[in-house]
Amino acid sequence: MAEAEPIVPPRRRNRKKKGPNKDEVVLRSRVITLADNEALPDVELDARVLPAIRKCLEFLNKPSSLKEEGLFRVPGNQRVVQEIYHQLEQGEEVNFNTILEASNVCGLLKRVLREEELPIDPVTARRLLKAIDRSHSHAQRLRRVRRTLAVVSYMRLSILQLLTLTFRKIIATPGNLMNASNLTTAVGPTIFPTLPILKTGVVLEFLVVYYVDVFTSEVIDIVKSIQPQLAPSDSSQAAPTSSADGKTSTSSPRLQRLLALLGEAGEAEEGAEGEAPDADYQGEDDVDYNAMYSDMHPEEPAMTVRSF
Repeated sequence: MAEAEPIVPPRRRNRKKKGPNKDEVVLRSRVITLADNEALPDVELDARVLPAIRKCLEFLNKPSSLKEEGLFRVPGNQRVVQEIYHQLEQGEEVNFNTILEASNVCGLLKRVLREEELPIDPVTARRLLKAIDRSHSHAQRLRRVRRTLAVVSYMRLSILQLLTLTFRKIIATPGNLMNASNLTTAVGPTIFPTLPILKTGVVLEFLVVYYVDVFTSEVIDIVKSIQPQLAPSDSSQAAPTSSADGKTSTSSPRLQRLLALLGEAGEAEEGAEGEAPDADYQGEDDVDYNAMYSDMHPEEPAMTVRSF
């Protein structure tokens, strides 16, 4: 009787571990220095920005504050933060020079941003994550991020831009031991509360590292010039009209400038080889920019009456 052949287990293939994406390596290894920030212009905050946010950012941009170790990562005194926030709610004047701990100002700033749902609304946050996570190249990723930010109100955009610039200054200042990764991980959930917590730092870190390529003068100029037309409260500007086929009219020079950057809604763009067309990325959020602005920012005219 023939002996049964021994069962030989299948050989395991030595699969090579997939390394990180090239862009991710650049992102994580990028060191921001003082020289990188020297040529960057100051950010002009919109007039509607709450004074509390303005004062917090002015305090944190002082050289003495930037040198504090562990900014935004070391928690402030919650009792002090609560007292200051209560004073602001009551309309009392707060002397920020008497707040000796920069960590308390960081805690106050995070508290105000959470309470006011600033600077980024849920729709924009989702679009930013989609732009960064689902693009096929760095150039396409930057293009989509700029398109997303170009329809954010200038109030929100100016806060986001100054926050991002402040983070760059913190990272570049010797002595505070903060880098792009741990700083944005600590602050990301405050700025993007509706995103998965593990993704918030990824989105914010991209904005911080590629600040110069994201917050271009072209994007800022478009936001400043187009929003009086898009804002529903501005009756002095003619709103975009729709034709019989439902497409938005592009007769306005301002709207033409916006669409030149963003691309016509629903229209495929010629991408580089291997890239998905940006029309695939746009989807339902890009059908009508005028309606999109109205849906995203219905509360902003009322925010001008806030005392702090």
